[in-house]
Amino acid sequence: MSMSVTGLPAEPERVSIQPTISRNVRILMAHKGADQGDIAAVIGKSTQSVGHKLLGRAAWSVDEVLDLSEFGGPRWPLARFFNDPDLEEPTRRSLTPKLRAIQGEGRDSMPRSPLLTPV
Repeated sequence: MSMSVTGLPAEPERVSIQPTISRNVRILMAHKGADQGDIAAVIGKSTQSVGHKLLGRAAWSVDEVLDLSEFGGPRWPLARFFNDPDLEEPTRRSLTPKLRAIQGEGRDSMPRSPLLTPV
């Protein structure tokens, strides 16, 4: 753990989870043979909105990722979108508070972790 100039532990570096989610949404699209219109229908947004999210111009919301996980079925647990094994097999009800906390910690960011490495 690194120390700050004040002698207190330094705050962990933050990294956006959005590129990880976008990459995994693209993988889901390929797996399901879906296009941006299909994803738009699943999350209740426009095709243009999905395009912006995939390009990183707009953020994925917790509810959108939950909907995509349900669309993906049992082979697409939420852990797959976040590359986080601690999220294995949760229910929407049990996971929503954890994801909302993550989303609220600095504009969709999490502490840098080895779990965020690409799959």
